[in-house]
Amino acid sequence: MTKSFIQTIILLALMALTNYVQANPRMAILDDQNQEINIGYIGSYYIDESGRLSLADIDSEQLLKRFIPLNEPFLQFGIVKGSVWLRIDIAQKITHLHPIALHVKAPRVQSLEVYAPGLISQKIYTEMGEAHPFSNRLVSYPDYIIPLPANAPPVYTLYLKINSRSPINLIGEVKSLSKLTLDIQTDTMLTGFLLGILLLLFGSNVFFYIKTRHPMYFVYGSLLIGIAFLHLALHGYIFQLLPNFVGLQERVYNLSALGCAAAITYFSRLYLETPIYLPKIDRYLLGLGFMNIALALMFVASPSQLPIALLSLSAFATLSILFVISIYAVIKKVPYAPYYLVARMTLTIGHTGWLLSNYGIVPNILWFEWGLTTSIILEALVHFVGILTRLKPLIGSTVKTESTVQHNSDVFEDIAARMKRQVATLKEYQGQIDAKSQEHVNKAQKNLEHISERIHLLHKIHTGSVLSPPTPAMNLLLLIDRADSEFRAMDLDDSVIELNSHSTASWEIYKDTALISHLYLTIMNELKHYTDQTLLIESDIISNEREGQRWLQITASPIPGSAILNSQKGLGLRYLEEVFEYLGGQITTTGDGRDRSMDFHIPVSARYLEPSALAKKTHTEEVNLVLIGQYSELLAYTQDYLTSKLFAVSHIDQVEDIHRLFQHRAKQTRFAVLLFDDHINFGASDLSNFKRELGIKDRCLLISNNVKMSVKHAQALGFDNCIASTHIESKLIVELERLT
Repeated sequence: MTKSFIQTIILLALMALTNYVQANPRMAILDDQNQEINIGYIGSYYIDESGRLSLADIDSEQLLKRFIPLNEPFLQFGIVKGSVWLRIDIAQKITHLHPIALHVKAPRVQSLEVYAPGLISQKIYTEMGEAHPFSNRLVSYPDYIIPLPANAPPVYTLYLKINSRSPINLIGEVKSLSKLTLDIQTDTMLTGFLLGILLLLFGSNVFFYIKTRHPMYFVYGSLLIGIAFLHLALHGYIFQLLPNFVGLQERVYNLSALGCAAAITYFSRLYLETPIYLPKIDRYLLGLGFMNIALALMFVASPSQLPIALLSLSAFATLSILFVISIYAVIKKVPYAPYYLVARMTLTIGHTGWLLSNYGIVPNILWFEWGLTTSIILEALVHFVGILTRLKPLIGSTVKTESTVQHNSDVFEDIAARMKRQVATLKEYQGQIDAKSQEHVNKAQKNLEHISERIHLLHKIHTGSVLSPPTPAMNLLLLIDRADSEFRAMDLDDSVIELNSHSTASWEIYKDTALISHLYLTIMNELKHYTDQTLLIESDIISNEREGQRWLQITASPIPGSAILNSQKGLGLRYLEEVFEYLGGQITTTGDGRDRSMDFHIPVSARYLEPSALAKKTHTEEVNLVLIGQYSELLAYTQDYLTSKLFAVSHIDQVEDIHRLFQHRAKQTRFAVLLFDDHINFGASDLSNFKRELGIKDRCLLISNNVKMSVKHAQALGFDNCIASTHIESKLIVELERLT
């Protein structure tokens, strides 16, 4: 009995299923109540892998049996080799003879052919798609709209033949003209809304670029333009620009997709300032952007020769790499990295969802149509918020700096306190004539001059004047040493500061040298107050060869928590922030506790110095360049000049020490000895003590500030030549090269 009961249940289920199928015929029945039918519910499909079957073959009784029902509103076939045929049966029962049309959304297919074999003379036939001119379309619109005759037979059949190199994604509907008009208005309104947001972002970006001249905003603007063209290409609007240009839309899509990937990559470099904060990653970002640009040009030149999956893979890989970098940037506490992480997460999730929908893995009609553009715009809005945060100090700089000098009493109190201290020092030692008292008086005077210079520079910032007049080029190491000497000449607190600037010896600053020296002096003068330990100040030049940018990076440590940026009411760090912001630089703090440091970044005009052949020899054992004499202004100036030209220089103040050098010389070593004739040194007397030890290849020059010293007299004393102090820069190296 149990077996009989089971058989009865199966029979009933089969009967119910048969009745359901018969009650739901696979036909688009249009009447006064139903004026819209999705062909995915009533159509069927057949895949012709050969791509050579004709309409007569497809409409034969043998192949009609092989058509498979669709049963999906969103038709996705992926990448198909060959052709996809769709069959739709239509029954028109509209009493008022309303016009109807077939509406197909498939903007990226290469070819869409529509056949109607059951209609009179088979006249309803059209070829559309990327591989055909836009003028082939029966209705001039981005989607494919095929009007159907109102006086057609009660039942007729339509065939759609689709060929495409890209994934085939299709939404097809048979609908009345009134319903079609409403859908077109909705799509146009959404597109206009999204493009309106992009236009507002672009206008704001143009304003930021005009105000700052920072290349980041130029790249960001290019990205917004690329997003707009990508959306227009996805929705079929590009084809209307040049209706007879076959394949235009496909090329624009390829260029926009990979161009946006490259723009996001280069924008990331500038937004995170990877040349400064992540120099190792910066090189990879340059290569990643270049790779996308190269692929974009290849896809534009010959889109049919490259698989579209390669384009999708490149874009997905780029966004994934940038997402990982955004996490790393947050871990490394790079400024504004949290905004960047949110933006990257938004676009990575949105693009991944769209990619899954595009390839039919996770079908979703809304996300396929609008998801990619929406996620890109959301990402752009997150970047926009970060840009506003970044520009907030700059946008408010005019108001802030006016209040700093004119309305902020705290600044005046700080200036008054600084000046009172120096005036008190002057009063304390006034009238005293000993050397120590005179030294304190000189330091107090230099401090007053420095305060005056700060106020003068602030006034120039507020009035928009040029901060620094043209100054001669100077070796960065020499510039730092001079700033240190100026600081020692005005320091009343016996501060202990260690300068690590050896890596700057090969760089020459050729613009704003006086201003940069002033900034070094101010940094040392301010940060000495925050620590009782040795203040370490490290300097380096960060170079971006591709973009021709140079950044001077100054790092000071240790810096206690009492040194707080953006909250200083006095003239100290607040003054430094204003000057750095005005010059396009910034100040940040990194680390915690004893590892806390303050980083200063400023764009500079600098060039790398390649050492001359003679300078290279001084770094080996081939030429030993020695300066002999007691420390004086002339000797110091000569030493600084040679160091700035990348010469390795030894200084000996006791003549006896040079005897040891001669005794331990290598066989290939030659000596170039410089002696000085000034108010402290008299080189001729020193020369007599070691002249007999000079080898045949050794040379000895006299540097003199004595106008009566002639070359002949110097040669009579035993020197190879004599150079006046006023000719050091023009003749010294030339003479050394000639002699050696």
